[in-house]
Amino acid sequence: MVRQTLEAVLLQANRPAQAEQAYLENVAEYPENGWSLYGLAQSLWAEGKTQEAQQVQTQFEQAWRDADASITTSR
Repeated sequence: MVRQTLEAVLLQANRPAQAEQAYLENVAEYPENGWSLYGLAQSLWAEGKTQEAQQVQTQFEQAWRDADASITTSR
């Protein structure tokens, strides 16, 4: 939970490259973590990495497909 808050704060502080790195570390440890996949996609979009962002967005949608809530932030 602390990691997700840090990642989201980095993204909100307009530091998408640092947020991306933090999200990547979390996704490496927890590859199906929808919260982190969502945030990683958002950081990639913010960096203009559209192809990578779309791939991660697809991963997020797969991980989140059975969820009963929608999210607008990674924390």
